[in-house]
Amino acid sequence: MRVNVTMNCGFSPAPGLDWSVTVAFIGNSRSYRVWSQTDQDPRRVLLKQSPGPLGWRRMIADIRELDDVGLGGDLLSEIEVEGLPKWQASLLKMAWCKFEGPADEELTFLLGLPDDTIARLADRFGGDLASPEALQALKSVVQRGERTQGIEPDAGAAAKRAIEQLIPARRRRLR
Repeated sequence: MRVNVTMNCGFSPAPGLDWSVTVAFIGNSRSYRVWSQTDQDPRRVLLKQSPGPLGWRRMIADIRELDDVGLGGDLLSEIEVEGLPKWQASLLKMAWCKFEGPADEELTFLLGLPDDTIARLADRFGGDLASPEALQALKSVVQRGERTQGIEPDAGAAAKRAIEQLIPARRRRLR
């Protein structure tokens, strides 16, 4: 099975200060490569070549390791990801904004959850866990988990309860 995922980010903080960068993950069941390209250098640059299959968790680990293409600040709304389901794409966006990132703790929390739990949680926010509403809700879950750490021996159970409390509260606001 061939995997092709592309992330693009273009930003213009002021006239004449435009920039863009693309990171592409291309692989199959045996190996994968990570490429980058910027508006300043149209040549594709090979960042990494590795054996093994390419999944969304591997992409997140790689983008967190590759400081040469890391983004700083809150650029979540400027990033487009193609080739992944929306919930996985939103996690990849969070990982790419790693310097002064707006969602570091939230991403770490989500990566500790099983895929099906993340997908169900994402469904509650239209699939986009990088949306401002989802990030605010996740921040409150992370903060609740921090407050119960040391008090409650099973932090996973505390997080699960916080998520369950969050989802019904959101439903009430929608009515």
